Amino acid sequence: MRGAWLQAATDVLFRNRPVPRKQLFAESLWSRLGDCVGVVTMFLSAVTFAKSKSKTILVKMLSQAGTGYSFNTKRSRLREKLTLLHYDPIVKAKVLFVEQKKIRSL
Repeated sequence: MRGAWLQAATDVLFRNRPVPRKQLFAESLWSRLGDCVGVVTMFLSAVTFAKSKSKTILVKMLSQAGTGYSFNTKRSRLREKLTLLHYDPIVKAKVLFVEQKKIRSL
């Protein structure tokens, strides 16, 4: 009975076109696992979708006034290291900040 239902489902889904390899693999797992259809489809989707690299990263900016004050900002992954003027509350003036290190990808 299970095989007949599976055949009818594949005919409806694919309208007698060649069945993709992924579907054949799932059918063989269905026959082995029984009623665990949700687990199989979740497994297949996890394998087929790969993560891409993020476009932005979080970096730590350190004050060049020697106060040790720092803040975090984000920048494009492809851009060169940041140097910018920003307010340092310890000196109470705008000073040069230089990118110290990458914290994480965003």
